[in-house]
Amino acid sequence: MKSTFRYIISTAALAAAAQAVPFLAVGDSAELFLTGTAGVRSEDNILLSSVETDDVIYELTPGAQLVIGKEGESKARVDYKARRLVFRDHAVLNRWDYSVIGSADYVSDDEATKLRFDAAYEQLSDYSFDLRPSSDQISRDSILRRRSLRGGALADFRVFGDDAVVFGAKYDSLRYQTPRGVDRRVVEAPLAYYFGVAPGSQLGLGVRVRDIHLSDVFGTNNRDFYYFIGLRGKLSSSISGKVSIGYLQSDFEREPGQGTLGAESSLTYEITENTKLLAEASNDFGSSPTGIARRELRGSLGLVSQLNNDWQLTLKTGYTRAKYLGGDTLVGSQEPDIRRHKLLYSENWYEGSAVVTYSYNPSLSLALGYTHRRLLTNKPSDEFADNVFSFSIQLRY
Repeated sequence: MKSTFRYIISTAALAAAAQAVPFLAVGDSAELFLTGTAGVRSEDNILLSSVETDDVIYELTPGAQLVIGKEGESKARVDYKARRLVFRDHAVLNRWDYSVIGSADYVSDDEATKLRFDAAYEQLSDYSFDLRPSSDQISRDSILRRRSLRGGALADFRVFGDDAVVFGAKYDSLRYQTPRGVDRRVVEAPLAYYFGVAPGSQLGLGVRVRDIHLSDVFGTNNRDFYYFIGLRGKLSSSISGKVSIGYLQSDFEREPGQGTLGAESSLTYEITENTKLLAEASNDFGSSPTGIARRELRGSLGLVSQLNNDWQLTLKTGYTRAKYLGGDTLVGSQEPDIRRHKLLYSENWYEGSAVVTYSYNPSLSLALGYTHRRLLTNKPSDEFADNVFSFSIQLRY
């Protein structure tokens, strides 16, 4: 549910422009598109703080997209974006962000072999409920830059009849360019065996092993194991996706381990041919940007409706509950109180958005949106709310 609002807008724009004529054909199977977004938004709490500071923010995002293999067994895609943010009243916050995101898929003709590869590099500076400036005084230090490097591979092989074995590996590295954050490196490996139980659906057993390493000496390094039973595929005539539930065991480096109920789900309910309901949920261990261990309960519900050939409506609501289990001392200070079994505080993060997208033609679309965000916590001085009204134009040529 990270960057939910921007993800929905970009997804709607790309879907509307799926038949755009490419800027350049590269050989017989590759096409190069030029992309861009120009937008403006009014935000009443730009620092996500209990002391509100409003501003109008202009955004320009030129980019390029390379699409390889429109048909056939193999497909790949690479997106490059450079985002410029300009603040009307607080020019000290003006900045550039960059990203390169790629993916490649292989699906055999009989769908017995499926391979997927992902890689991404991003320079980020957006705020979130758990990463925001420590001071209400706006300066260059209010820009919380970090660099994200991710990669992964997933293999899905049919073995006996409709049975399948799935395995893979993921790597996620986050490096902060600010003392507010603790560098993090996450490596995980899933393994599962799925039994064919009905046409188009499978029941499986699996395990995911994950290592979380934090750079700060007071951070909470841990290794966790998620043992699960899962269901995936076409679950009914109108519901598809995957869901799993199981036992999550986390072993902290310097403290006794903890266990809890783990869950992951991603489901799509097709209400009509043009309207879909999207639901996601998870219960997992994690760590805050400042290195504090926490339990994370997340859920989201979205509605995407193609009203007609030109108009699309997207509604989204999300909820995150973070229960912090480690000390709340900031990075660089004295050692925190690391009583893992004591709940120090909790945060409840709510977010809702509505976006209307109009496709003028296959290469041009416009989006009008509203987002409300709110943090409630048992530390009242940290609570805040934020309202965002936005308008953007997306191009793909």
